[in-house]
Formats: sequence, C-alpha cells, structure tokens
Amino acid sequence: MTVGEFLRNRLVDEGIGHIFGIPGDYVLDLYRECWDDPRIDVINNTDENHSGFAADAYARIAGTGCLLVTYSVGASKVINAVQCAFAERSQMVVISGAPGLSERHEGFLLHHMVNTFDSQQNLFAEITCANVAIDDPAAAPRLIDSAFRAMRENLRPIYIEIPRDVVKMEIPDAALTSAMPPSDNPTDPEDLAACISEIATWLASSQRPAILAGVETARCGLSEKLIKFAEAHRIPVALALHSKSLINEDHPLFAGIYGGTASNDATIRLVEDSDCLLLLGDIKTDMALNFQPAKFKKPQVIEATIDQIRVRSHSYPAIRFQDFCDALFQIPGTPRPEPTVPSGFPLPEWNPETGKAITTAVLLSAINHHLSEKLAVIADVGDVMFGASDLHIHSSYAFLSPAYYTSMGSAIPGAVGVAFARPDVLPVVLVGDGAFQMSCTELSTLVRYKKSAIVVVLNNDGYTTERYLLEGDFNDLPMWNYDRIVDVIGGGTGWVIRTEGDLATALDAALSSGGVHVLNVHVDRYDVSPGLRRVTEGLSQRI
Repeated sequence: MTVGEFLRNRLVDEGIGHIFGIPGDYVLDLYRECWDDPRIDVINNTDENHSGFAADAYARIAGTGCLLVTYSVGASKVINAVQCAFAERSQMVVISGAPGLSERHEGFLLHHMVNTFDSQQNLFAEITCANVAIDDPAAAPRLIDSAFRAMRENLRPIYIEIPRDVVKMEIPDAALTSAMPPSDNPTDPEDLAACISEIATWLASSQRPAILAGVETARCGLSEKLIKFAEAHRIPVALALHSKSLINEDHPLFAGIYGGTASNDATIRLVEDSDCLLLLGDIKTDMALNFQPAKFKKPQVIEATIDQIRVRSHSYPAIRFQDFCDALFQIPGTPRPEPTVPSGFPLPEWNPETGKAITTAVLLSAINHHLSEKLAVIADVGDVMFGASDLHIHSSYAFLSPAYYTSMGSAIPGAVGVAFARPDVLPVVLVGDGAFQMSCTELSTLVRYKKSAIVVVLNNDGYTTERYLLEGDFNDLPMWNYDRIVDVIGGGTGWVIRTEGDLATALDAALSSGGVHVLNVHVDRYDVSPGLRRVTEGLSQRI
C-alpha cells in the first residue's frame, strides 16, 4: 500500500466524502489520486482561503472537513480559515504537498520555497493540534493515525505535509500492522465517578438549574443527547451565538441566545441567577459576553470544556470532555416543575408593503418568515451576523457563523461546504457588501456544481458596523452592481431590492425555482439591525 492510498483510506474512514482545494504542482499526484477515487469527490474552489472556509463549514455540519493544497503559495492562503477552525473547535484535515525529497539537494532554490523546507510546517504548528510531515513511508501510518486521534480528542485542525515523491512510495507491511498507542490523556474512572456523583446531588437539590451550551457541544454532535438530558431534568437551555442552532429553537426548553448585556433580560436572569449553571462546551469570549466581564458566580457553576472540567471551585483534570458528557447524560432525571422559558427577541411579522423602502429589520423579518427545517442560514461577519441572532432556526445544525473568530468573507465559501455536506437543505447566505467583495468568486463554484443558494447582499455602502465604532471615509466601499455577478459567472439570477415588494417577489421566486439567486438589497448606510444596536452599545464602551 502506498502512502497516498493509506491517507485516502483514513479520510474515508473518518467519513470524509468531499475534499476542497486547488491543484498545484507539488500536490498534483495526490490530487489526481483523490480525484479518481470513487469514494471521494474533490471540489475545486476559486481560492485556497475559500477552500478552507468551505471545509470548515462542511466540518460543522458533517463532523470533519478536508482541504488539499499545494506548498507555500497555496497553504499560506488557507492560514486564515484554519485559524478560524482552530479558534472555534472545528475538525479539519489540512493536507499540503511539498517539494520532493529527491529534489531538495540539487543545489538550487525551489519555487514557492520560503526560508527552509520546514518553514511551512512550523507556521501550521501554531494553529493545529497535530502537525506531521511524512518524509519516511515506514512512519506514515503512525504519524497519520496519531494526527487523526489528536483531531478527534481536541476538536481542532490537523496538518499533514507530504513531499510529492513520497505519495507513491510503498509502506512496509510491518508498519501497516503496528498497533496504535493508547491515548495520552485517558479519563480516570474514579475521578469521573466522583465528579458525576457530586453533580447529581447538586442537580437534585437545585431550584433554578440552567444550561448554557456552547460550540464544543455542537462539534461533538451532542444535540440529541443534550435535549434528552434537559427534558429528563426539565432544565432550560440557552445557547451562545457561536452555537446557535445546536438545538431546534422550536423546542419548549430553548431559552434564547445568551450574549451578556446584548441578551433578552429574561435570558440574562435565567443564566446569571441560576443556582446550578452548567456551562457545557462553552467558550467564554468577548463576542459571546458583549465585551463585558462574565457575570457567572463560580460557586453556582459547573464548567465542562475540552480543556477543563470544573465543579464550583475545584477541577477534575483527569476527565476527558467526551467521557464527562457521556456520564453526565446518564444521570437519572430530577422531577421539578416545568420551567418558564424566555422567547428571546421576536422579529416583527412579515407584512410587505409594495412601495415601501426596505430596512435591515424588515429584511430579517422576511427571511425569518420563510425559514423552515429545509433552510440553513450562513451569516458572514458584520450587521448580518448580529442581526441573524434574532432569526428563529427550525432544525439543529442549521446556522453557521464565525461568531468568535469573526473573519469576513467566510459565508459564501461556507455555503459551498454546506451544499455538499447537506444537499437536502437550501443555504441562505447573509453577507454584507464588504464581505461579498472578498468572496463573491466562490458563487461560480456553486454554479459549476449545480448547487442552489439564496445569497442576500446587505448593500449599505460600506463597513456599517465600523461606522458605529469610528466614522471615517475608510469605511466606504466602491458601489458594485452585486446582482450582475450572475452574468460574470455564467449562471444564476440577480435581483435589485429597494422596496418590500421587490423583496417579496425575489424571495418567492428564489424559494420556488432553485439555482443561485443573488439579492442586491439596498439599505441606508446608517440603518442597522436591532441585534447590532444591542452589541454596539457594549462595544463602543471599549473602543
């Protein structure tokens, strides 16, 4: 078995059915092998950074994503997207080609090279949880398997670099049969039993328990188990923005999006006044807390993340998060009254007036009106992301946004990932004009592969979120005819939206006809969503 074949088998074992990337000479042999493998579809993107965002979105839906790029000029461009995946705990396999071993000593510099041959690997060491270069076929199985194990345990990207002449090298039979060493961080069963016993006793006596479920819970695919646990104990479940849609928001125990002072008052009270608050897989960030210090009282908190398990003021360092969750969800239910659950910030009813100018709030109301279990929302950074926090999502894992890392230009490539991970849903992309200008070429990928999407461009003439922080001409953008992009890419339908009637017509057509629809929605440059108004009140105090 060759190194390339072994790696492809591991990708398939991991459940990866699609790889995103762009071919380049140092990765061509492996690219060809993946392209010809009937078990894998390779999706060519228009830019490597887009490949990274597509693979990240794919991972958030399907469990693990993969991208395949060439050395240096390709791999360096995906660093931003990989950093996003690392920060937001997304499982991604980053595979890069590299100069061949045989050509590294020929006495001249090789193209794409920067500094030394291992410079690229060193860069990725900071943004992946495992980092391997395969320069010996006998070591390939051990290195590749150990990287995959690290990815599953840490919920973060891994980096695998393969020199181009190693791809077709044969792996010795003895290396194929060697046993994988056990995990370096196994759970201590006695600590786990003591921890769960303490929590069970606390839950049974609690009067106001609450769950704040975060992004790590989503990445572990724990939606159904979490809901069954919450139902058994009658505990309301709030979500952070970066874990929005972890549970179906139609569920009677859904308690809204908690975002510090930007939250509904009832959601704030439910979370911050709980006498037993379970922070499950939640990453406390400035974005999630609306730029204010956390108000959680340590004696009332159980905090469980990949990095630590802590009950009140003491920690259990020898317990892995996944094992903790498995044991936690087995705690027998606690009889208690049905909790009162807040409803969040409901958007107004969608009642279009034909000639009335469109506003951001009305746009969100219209989208909210049409949402169903057949639609997935992918929100880019800016007003569309904060405004989308008020949308009502009707199924699990149907809302994606880089709400912690907040990198612009992720949503349109993300729609490509969603389209392949969940072909049964229609991606609805919410993107500002600035982010659209960074990423619009990826619409051609959707057209090329005959995928459908509704792309809503909030055309407010610049970086409106930043205008509310610090006004200046640097926030202005050149005005594009965004709807005309469909002429450039050779497919899709463009719409100019200035009134509520225009929007009603475009949405009805887009939802009924399929294909790519680009809605160029003109709003005033100072018109913002209710969600952004809540957030900027907190952010402006810090700028």
